[in-house]
Amino acid sequence: MHQSDIDQKAFRYRPTTAYLYFVVGVVTLSFYGVRVCPYLESLHWSVVAGVFVLAFGIAATAKYLLEPVLIDSLGAMARPRRQFVFDLVLFLVTGTAVTVFDLLVLGFPVESGLKVIVGCITLGLFAAADNALIRQRAAFASPLADLTELRQVRSMTVRLAGILGMVLILACVVISLVVIKDMDYLLQHATETTGSQLRRSVLIDIGVVAGFILLLSVRLFRSYTENLKALFDAQIRALEEVESGQLQTRVPVVSDDEFGLIASKTNRMITSLRQAQEDEHRLFDITNALATEIELRPLLLKITALARQFVGADRCSLFLHDARTDELWSLVAEGVSTNEIRFPAGQGIAGATLRGRQTINIADAYADSRFNTEVDRATGYRTRSILSTPIMDRDGRPLGVIQALNKLDGPFEKSDENRLHAFCAQASVALVNAQMFEDVRNMRNYNESVLRSMSDGLLTLDGEARIAKVNQAAGKLLGWKSDPIGESAAEVLGTANPWLLHTLLAANDQHQGAYIADAELKRPDGSTASVNVHAEPLLDLKDRFIGALLVLEDVSQEKRLRNTMARYMTKEVAERLIESGDEALGGTAQDVSVLFSDIRGFTSLSERLGARGTVSLLNEYFGAMTDAVFGHRGIVDKFIGDAIMAVFGAPFSSGQDSVDAVRAGLDMLAALDAFNSQQASRGDQTIDIGIGIASGEAVVGNIGSSRRMDYTVIGNTVNLASRLEGTNKVYGTRLIVCQTTHARLGERFVTREIDRLKVKGMERAESVYEVLPEGPGTDGLIATYSAGLQAYRSGDWDQAEALFGQRPQDPPSATMLHRCQTLRSSPPIPAWDGVWVMDQK
Repeated sequence: MHQSDIDQKAFRYRPTTAYLYFVVGVVTLSFYGVRVCPYLESLHWSVVAGVFVLAFGIAATAKYLLEPVLIDSLGAMARPRRQFVFDLVLFLVTGTAVTVFDLLVLGFPVESGLKVIVGCITLGLFAAADNALIRQRAAFASPLADLTELRQVRSMTVRLAGILGMVLILACVVISLVVIKDMDYLLQHATETTGSQLRRSVLIDIGVVAGFILLLSVRLFRSYTENLKALFDAQIRALEEVESGQLQTRVPVVSDDEFGLIASKTNRMITSLRQAQEDEHRLFDITNALATEIELRPLLLKITALARQFVGADRCSLFLHDARTDELWSLVAEGVSTNEIRFPAGQGIAGATLRGRQTINIADAYADSRFNTEVDRATGYRTRSILSTPIMDRDGRPLGVIQALNKLDGPFEKSDENRLHAFCAQASVALVNAQMFEDVRNMRNYNESVLRSMSDGLLTLDGEARIAKVNQAAGKLLGWKSDPIGESAAEVLGTANPWLLHTLLAANDQHQGAYIADAELKRPDGSTASVNVHAEPLLDLKDRFIGALLVLEDVSQEKRLRNTMARYMTKEVAERLIESGDEALGGTAQDVSVLFSDIRGFTSLSERLGARGTVSLLNEYFGAMTDAVFGHRGIVDKFIGDAIMAVFGAPFSSGQDSVDAVRAGLDMLAALDAFNSQQASRGDQTIDIGIGIASGEAVVGNIGSSRRMDYTVIGNTVNLASRLEGTNKVYGTRLIVCQTTHARLGERFVTREIDRLKVKGMERAESVYEVLPEGPGTDGLIATYSAGLQAYRSGDWDQAEALFGQRPQDPPSATMLHRCQTLRSSPPIPAWDGVWVMDQK
């Protein structure tokens, strides 16, 4: 059966109570009319009752016929109001009809008819209110009850109070009429009836009318409470269904009073729950849909399509953030071409969304100055509303922006913002995964390209000692004609090169790395190649073994070349020549930093140690110092007895050669301290050294004869470095650098100016600086020495002596104090510029 049929049957039902009011009307109004209308009292009771039976019979018939037409066709909310008006008018018309009948047929005066109308209205108010409540109660079971949210609420209590107030007024009027009629009766029969009889008669009349009104009021109150119960039962049923997951249920909204407000709010809550559940299901579907796509470009198309459907928009665009260029770019903007779009990350509404990291909801795009109307002009599209939301990764970094354009059913609302925000959370996961896949694929392609372009051979094994990867260089070097991937390493390598198989299996089985230099590799055609072999086990991110790596470096040509050159040049020069190819052997002017170091008191030390002890000490000492030099991209140019000459910036400059030289010098001092600690623990002799570093242009190249050449450095920079090393003896320092070196260091090290000198063999004065180790009290030491040096250069010997004297434990301060005392007794010439001339190396 159709739902509307069920509804109509429910509302065509005529409750017995509604028609009982007509029976009550016949009885009560007949009694009431006789008691208040003198003319009706003169008639027989059957005549009076007959008039009312006829009148209310006609009214009942009219009610039966007119209600389906006037009330049942209305909505559930309008029916109670129409029922109230209909019943009240029906009783008013009935009373009016009886009055007219009595006036025209029976000749009653108008005064008597008005009393009948008052009685009909009083009874009609009760009947209308009760029937309206019955009608409202019946509507709770209607499947077609109005479900719209109330915009205006009219208080049922106020309306019931109004009805009861009117009933009270009319009841008072009726009772007054009864009292007036009884008073007339008392005046007429005062001599014929006893006082007690008269009082009893009056009290009975008033009691009957008051009791009748009270009974009707109780009936009305009961009907009102039944409506409350019906409402609460409907709400309880709805909430139970919601609890069980049935979110399609509704509480009927059948009035615009408190009942309707409660039902409306309940429906709104259920609607919100259902919408949230639907959004959850849709998000789940969206998550599944996005999870199935890993390619970035198809994923972008899918994200825009799903976002448009999810928020009910006409179009959707997706912009990704390029962190490298700080731009927003897109290949997916519905309604425009698929060419890549790029613009600054802070531009427009999308840029504002990215920078602010908050959703922007614009109801009128053309009213927002950030909107670029040229896009609409170019595409012919009219943008009305925009919902722009950032896409953030799990660390809070913006990945991009989704823009939904023109919601289909009005402006974007707060719920749309929440939905798009939830969608972006799912999209961000898919985007991160797709970008990771894209990065992995690009890295794989890059690695494949690197493998193909590598001159060294590369071969990998899997965990089962089968060949997993071979690049072209390895295949060529091993002389393989076919691809051996997947084959056993023992079968491929074991026959011709068992040593290579052993090395590789050691890395694969025993998880041990190995390096073999200048080994002979045999090919299937009988030829050989000289290779450096490096084998290492392969581990995953959790340090679990997954295979082995073998690198084959073909050194056949270099070996032949080095064997030829080794007769007359050092290894460094050979490497330089091999790399430079056909470059001339002549020198070139090059900016370098030169380091000289020397052992203090070496002559007497060597006499005490003897030849064997001296050689042993120097070998161990030189090893530690060489490591320090090599650790900072330097080369040891030569050993000169106990002295070391190192060069930084040759053959190639690092761009910070002076910094490298100073760091190497500090490391040499640290290595010396460790060396001395070890010597002392063995009871052996400790040593001390001085280091000088100079930077500038020098001649770098192969210098020597046709039979013997040295790749070395010559020039004033070398001489200055040697002189600075000797200057340490004068000032009691360990590491001194020239002013050019100091200028290149910046703020990287703790330094102080020691003096301004003319070293032996040079005419130009040079400021020299000491490099100090970092430590507490250094700043105070530097400040005091600097102030003393300034006083010294200005000839203020008293001030200079006082300042230098504050640091007697500081060797440079002690040296300068002694010099000030000397100059006080033998003052320099008036034109003295503060430069000290060194007369020794």
